Amino acid sequence: MKVKDIIRNIKSILAYESRAIKRDVNLLAILVLAPLFYSFFYSSVYVNKVERDVPVAVVDFDRTPSSRELIRLFDAHSNISVKSEIGFPDEKLIRDGSVQGIIVIPEYYEQKLKKREKNSIKVYLNTSRFLISNDLNKGINETVAYVNDEIKVSLFRSKGLTPQQAKILSEPVQLEIRNLFNPLDSYGYYLIPAVLILILHQTLLMGISERVAQSRETAEIRKLGENYGIIQTLTAEGIYYTLFYSVYLLFFTILIFPLFGINFKGNYIVLTLTGFLFLGSVVYFGIFISSFFKKKLHALQIMALTSYPIFLFSGYSWKLEAMPLTIKLLSYSVPFTPYINLFTRLSQAGAGISNLLPEILHLSALLLFYFALSLIRIHKLNRGIK
Repeated sequence: MKVKDIIRNIKSILAYESRAIKRDVNLLAILVLAPLFYSFFYSSVYVNKVERDVPVAVVDFDRTPSSRELIRLFDAHSNISVKSEIGFPDEKLIRDGSVQGIIVIPEYYEQKLKKREKNSIKVYLNTSRFLISNDLNKGINETVAYVNDEIKVSLFRSKGLTPQQAKILSEPVQLEIRNLFNPLDSYGYYLIPAVLILILHQTLLMGISERVAQSRETAEIRKLGENYGIIQTLTAEGIYYTLFYSVYLLFFTILIFPLFGINFKGNYIVLTLTGFLFLGSVVYFGIFISSFFKKKLHALQIMALTSYPIFLFSGYSWKLEAMPLTIKLLSYSVPFTPYINLFTRLSQAGAGISNLLPEILHLSALLLFYFALSLIRIHKLNRGIK
């Protein structure tokens, strides 16, 4: 077959696929409306990005100027909001959600400070909500560290040292931490990129699954194979949906990222090339999996339930090294796993192709693997082998 004939056949399949999507309201909703709606909806949840003013209660057994100053410093921290002062550490306040922590300032707090004796402040944290408790714990530790530094400085100044000398002696080893790729140390920078890629992965997977299952119901898959050949049909399908969804990938990074205050630090050429590998892998992954469904409703129902397991097994929220071997193998077989690691480093750290080579090779292998499996599977279906 001549190259012109192949190109003409692929164009015919692309036009046929476009008409099929326009005729199907469900496919339009999944492939067109869902990525747009969910990209705004889920990103808006993390629009503030950082946890602020976590409510706490304070038990002040000392009731002195020093203890009141400490309470004021706690409340002044951006992570902490002192909602009330109570007479004893009542854990019911944490259980009913009124506060996320209780800080207990001991009796004789001021007296021990003046005598240079050790003080012990107790903190009760609601660690069932560990993200919030981490922020709260960080705020409390930073406040107490500030108080300790001030006490050390006042001690050295009382011995005749200058403020600068006292500051140096109070902190002989200074720790300087710089957040390189998440400047605000925020949940938004961490979660929004992953959620956007998951939206692409799942809506494309669901749309492909419904389309292939529908093609089995109406025998379209057999007709396309007979008219154009299986290889050309699968190639055209991959080109169509990859180009279709690459527009969303650019839309997310050009519009959604800036809209929610996230900087894209990567190269758009690298984004496009790696995006083609990712989207192509998802297309053939979806074709292969959905070829086992005879009804499009069944395919849609099953694929809709895979979003959370795919995200959980990707190693983004919990490292892959800590997962059982079987889970790791399943994770490596899904295109989302290598691409979310690639996309995070590309978009937030500005990584180049040389830094992303392992993920690029992984995606390339998945693309070829699922293309081959899809080819074998569709060939068997067209021959009447279930």
